[in-house]
Amino acid sequence: MQNVVPSVWMLTDEESGEPSYVQMSGKGSGTTIGPFTYTKEKDAKAAAANPTFLPKGPQAITLDAVELKGMGLVQGILAGFEPADSDVFSLNDSLLPLTKAGAAFVDGMEGDTWQPLFEDDDAPAWLAQVLEQVSRQLGVEVIQVRPNQDTALEFKAQRARRKIQEYVRIFPVPEQGHGYGLVPATATFRVMTVGMTKFGRPELEQGGVPAIFVKEAQVSLAGWAAYSLDFPLKDGEILQGSTEPVTVLLQVAASPDDPEVLRLSPHQVVFSSPSFSGMLH
Repeated sequence: MQNVVPSVWMLTDEESGEPSYVQMSGKGSGTTIGPFTYTKEKDAKAAAANPTFLPKGPQAITLDAVELKGMGLVQGILAGFEPADSDVFSLNDSLLPLTKAGAAFVDGMEGDTWQPLFEDDDAPAWLAQVLEQVSRQLGVEVIQVRPNQDTALEFKAQRARRKIQEYVRIFPVPEQGHGYGLVPATATFRVMTVGMTKFGRPELEQGGVPAIFVKEAQVSLAGWAAYSLDFPLKDGEILQGSTEPVTVLLQVAASPDDPEVLRLSPHQVVFSSPSFSGMLH
């Protein structure tokens, strides 16, 4: 077996230090490619000095080659590269897809057959294939990835949470009081998302939230917003909002303030006895 590669070198914006990405146009329109990584420092520096992957002409940025130690590249693949939600990343000039759009782009460029591996979202066969190719170039044993449902769902959840964090804002609006910041101490709040329409999903909200629980409601709503990217919420649906011993069931319904917005409201609270976990009260 070849020697293990202890580090990879990633191209970054010299000014900001952020990984470099390219937004494709034309046939690959909407496809994000990056980061660009190399197992040899000299290759990374050569690519930074002459970035052939960028459009020809004057460049607005200067690139640098930054060392990424250990399994940082693998962690990036599993958790998603920040700050972009990349479709394809590059390792030693080979293109490896991370999304269905990326698979279509790579197949169009190289004639491979990545797209069938992305057909089943709950069984990410593509992830095992990507990591196998990465492990070969890093000189390590093939990384074992079990494409079971739990792995797939957690991977999807991580990506959804990053999308919500980047593109969606969650605001509390007082349900009582007037302008100029005059809000009664007893006021409740309507906590609402702004930005879900970017993903073709309705905005979400919770109403009647006491002031002391606004932050918790914002965190909770962000979680449901991420969930809705992969599992669209529907009017009349009942959601399980927490775990044992106390389970809060939430009902999804059109908001009384805006029928295009879905409101998540407490529907039922179920207590599961610690002594008799099968008994519900």
